[in-house]
Amino acid sequence: MNVEKTELKKSNFSVEEYTDEILKDPVKNAIIGLLYEKGGCFFGDIIQELKFPYDLILQNLLELKNLGIISKKSEPSHFVLN
Repeated sequence: MNVEKTELKKSNFSVEEYTDEILKDPVKNAIIGLLYEKGGCFFGDIIQELKFPYDLILQNLLELKNLGIISKKSEPSHFVLN
C-alpha cells in the first residue's frame, strides 16, 4: 500500500519536513502504509507482511521511531503511528 501525503497529514504527527523523503523510500512507505491500514503491528507481522529483508525493515523502523513518526508500545515490539 502506498501512502499519500494526505494520509500522513491525517495522522497525529507532523512530518512536513520528512514527507517527501519518506514517500520516496519504498520500505518506509510500506511500513507506514501497513501501520496506517492495521492501526499497529507486531514486529514479526511486519516482517511477514512486507517481504523486505529483516535488517532493512529493522533499520527503517528505528529511523521512523527516531523521527517520532512511529512508536514502540510493548514487548514484544508492537509499532504504531504517532
